[in-house]
Amino acid sequence: MEQKQEYSLISQALPKALFVFLKTVFYFIVLPYKVWKSSTLRLAHISNQPLLSDEEEFPIYTISKIIYDAVIVFLPILGLIIGVIVLLFGGYDYYYYYDYYNTGIVVWQIIMPFIICYFLIPLLSFIKEVLTITLSMVHSLKIIEKNTDKNSS
Repeated sequence: MEQKQEYSLISQALPKALFVFLKTVFYFIVLPYKVWKSSTLRLAHISNQPLLSDEEEFPIYTISKIIYDAVIVFLPILGLIIGVIVLLFGGYDYYYYYDYYNTGIVVWQIIMPFIICYFLIPLLSFIKEVLTITLSMVHSLKIIEKNTDKNSS
Protein backbone atom coordinates (compact mmCIF):
# COMPACT_ATOMS: atom_id res chain seq x y z
CA MET A 1 0.00 0.00 0.00
CA GLU A 2 2.77 2.48 0.90
CA GLN A 3 4.62 1.57 -2.27
CA LYS A 4 1.59 2.48 -4.40
CA GLN A 5 1.37 5.92 -2.78
CA GLU A 6 5.04 6.50 -3.48
CA TYR A 7 4.56 5.79 -7.18
CA SER A 8 1.55 8.08 -7.38
CA LEU A 9 3.56 10.85 -5.76
CA ILE A 10 6.42 10.32 -8.22
CA SER A 11 4.04 10.36 -11.17
CA GLN A 12 2.69 13.67 -9.88
CA ALA A 13 6.08 15.07 -8.93
CA LEU A 14 8.00 14.19 -12.11
CA PRO A 15 6.13 16.57 -14.45
CA LYS A 16 6.38 19.33 -11.87
CA ALA A 17 10.11 18.70 -11.43
CA LEU A 18 10.59 18.73 -15.21
CA PHE A 19 8.68 22.00 -15.43
CA VAL A 20 10.86 23.59 -12.74
CA PHE A 21 13.98 22.31 -14.52
CA LEU A 22 12.88 23.85 -17.83
CA LYS A 23 11.94 27.07 -16.08
CA THR A 24 15.41 27.19 -14.48
CA VAL A 25 17.13 26.61 -17.83
CA PHE A 26 15.02 29.34 -19.43
CA TYR A 27 15.79 31.71 -16.56
CA PHE A 28 19.51 30.98 -16.93
CA ILE A 29 19.22 32.16 -20.53
CA VAL A 30 17.27 35.30 -19.56
CA LEU A 31 19.27 36.14 -16.41
CA PRO A 32 22.18 37.89 -18.20
CA TYR A 33 19.71 40.18 -19.96
CA LYS A 34 18.00 41.06 -16.66
CA VAL A 35 21.36 41.84 -15.05
CA TRP A 36 22.43 43.86 -18.11
CA LYS A 37 19.17 45.81 -18.07
CA SER A 38 19.42 46.66 -14.37
CA SER A 39 23.07 47.75 -14.77
CA THR A 40 22.11 49.94 -17.73
CA LEU A 41 19.28 51.55 -15.77
CA ARG A 42 21.55 52.14 -12.75
CA LEU A 43 24.16 53.85 -14.92
CA ALA A 44 21.50 55.93 -16.66
CA HIS A 45 20.14 56.99 -13.27
CA ILE A 46 23.49 58.25 -12.00
CA SER A 47 24.53 59.85 -15.31
CA ASN A 48 23.30 63.31 -14.23
CA GLN A 49 24.61 63.05 -10.68
CA PRO A 50 28.15 63.26 -9.30
CA LEU A 51 29.78 59.86 -8.98
CA LEU A 52 30.89 60.50 -5.41
CA SER A 53 29.65 62.74 -2.67
CA ASP A 54 31.82 64.31 0.02
CA GLU A 55 30.26 62.22 2.77
CA GLU A 56 30.82 58.94 0.93
CA GLU A 57 32.08 56.38 3.42
CA PHE A 58 33.49 53.89 0.88
CA PRO A 59 34.47 55.83 -2.27
CA ILE A 60 36.55 53.05 -3.82
CA TYR A 61 33.70 50.61 -3.40
CA THR A 62 31.24 53.03 -5.02
CA ILE A 63 33.55 53.56 -7.99
CA SER A 64 34.14 49.81 -8.31
CA LYS A 65 30.36 49.19 -8.41
CA ILE A 66 30.04 51.76 -11.18
CA ILE A 67 32.93 50.17 -13.07
CA TYR A 68 31.35 46.69 -12.73
CA ASP A 69 28.07 48.06 -14.06
CA ALA A 70 29.86 49.76 -16.96
CA VAL A 71 31.72 46.55 -17.85
CA ILE A 72 28.45 44.59 -17.68
CA VAL A 73 26.79 47.07 -20.05
CA PHE A 74 29.73 47.02 -22.46
CA LEU A 75 30.34 43.24 -22.42
CA PRO A 76 27.81 42.19 -25.13
CA ILE A 77 29.02 45.01 -27.38
CA LEU A 78 32.59 43.85 -26.81
CA GLY A 79 31.55 40.31 -27.82
CA LEU A 80 30.15 41.56 -31.11
CA ILE A 81 33.25 43.66 -31.77
CA ILE A 82 35.51 40.67 -31.09
CA GLY A 83 33.37 38.55 -33.40
CA VAL A 84 33.66 41.05 -36.24
CA ILE A 85 37.43 41.41 -35.70
CA VAL A 86 37.86 37.63 -35.74
CA LEU A 87 35.75 37.47 -38.89
CA LEU A 88 37.77 40.15 -40.65
CA PHE A 89 41.24 39.09 -39.50
CA GLY A 90 40.69 35.41 -38.74
CA GLY A 91 43.00 34.11 -41.42
CA TYR A 92 40.35 32.39 -43.54
CA ASP A 93 39.91 33.35 -47.16
CA TYR A 94 36.15 33.17 -47.57
CA TYR A 95 36.12 34.46 -51.13
CA TYR A 96 37.72 31.31 -52.51
CA TYR A 97 36.17 28.73 -50.18
CA TYR A 98 32.56 29.91 -49.99
CA ASP A 99 30.15 27.08 -49.32
CA TYR A 100 27.60 26.09 -46.68
CA TYR A 101 30.21 24.81 -44.20
CA ASN A 102 32.24 28.02 -44.28
CA THR A 103 29.08 30.10 -43.93
CA GLY A 104 28.44 28.26 -40.67
CA ILE A 105 31.96 29.07 -39.54
CA VAL A 106 31.39 32.74 -40.33
CA VAL A 107 28.20 32.80 -38.29
CA TRP A 108 29.86 31.07 -35.32
CA GLN A 109 32.86 33.40 -35.47
CA ILE A 110 30.53 36.33 -34.94
CA ILE A 111 28.07 34.71 -32.50
CA MET A 112 30.37 32.74 -30.18
CA PRO A 113 32.27 35.73 -28.71
CA PHE A 114 28.90 37.44 -28.14
CA ILE A 115 27.48 34.34 -26.40
CA ILE A 116 30.58 33.98 -24.22
CA CYS A 117 30.46 37.65 -23.22
CA TYR A 118 26.69 37.39 -22.67
CA PHE A 119 27.09 34.54 -20.19
CA LEU A 120 30.00 36.29 -18.42
CA ILE A 121 27.54 38.94 -17.24
CA PRO A 122 26.15 36.84 -14.33
CA LEU A 123 29.69 35.99 -13.23
CA LEU A 124 30.67 39.66 -13.02
CA SER A 125 27.41 40.43 -11.26
CA PHE A 126 28.10 37.64 -8.77
CA ILE A 127 31.55 39.08 -8.01
CA LYS A 128 29.97 42.50 -7.50
CA GLU A 129 27.34 41.01 -5.17
CA VAL A 130 29.99 39.19 -3.12
CA LEU A 131 31.84 42.49 -2.69
CA THR A 132 28.58 44.17 -1.70
CA ILE A 133 27.76 41.51 0.86
CA THR A 134 31.27 41.67 2.31
CA LEU A 135 31.19 45.43 2.62
CA SER A 136 27.69 45.30 4.07
CA MET A 137 28.90 42.87 6.74
CA VAL A 138 31.84 45.14 7.58
CA HIS A 139 29.52 48.13 7.82
CA SER A 140 27.10 46.18 10.05
CA LEU A 141 29.96 45.10 12.31
CA LYS A 142 31.00 48.75 12.70
CA ILE A 143 27.45 49.65 13.74
CA ILE A 144 27.31 46.73 16.18
CA GLU A 145 30.67 47.77 17.63
CA LYS A 146 29.47 51.37 18.11
CA ASN A 147 26.26 50.19 19.77
CA THR A 148 28.19 47.81 22.02
CA ASP A 149 30.58 50.59 23.06
CA LYS A 150 27.61 52.88 23.88
CA ASN A 151 25.86 50.21 25.93
CA SER A 152 28.96 49.20 27.87
CA SER A 153 29.79 52.81 28.93
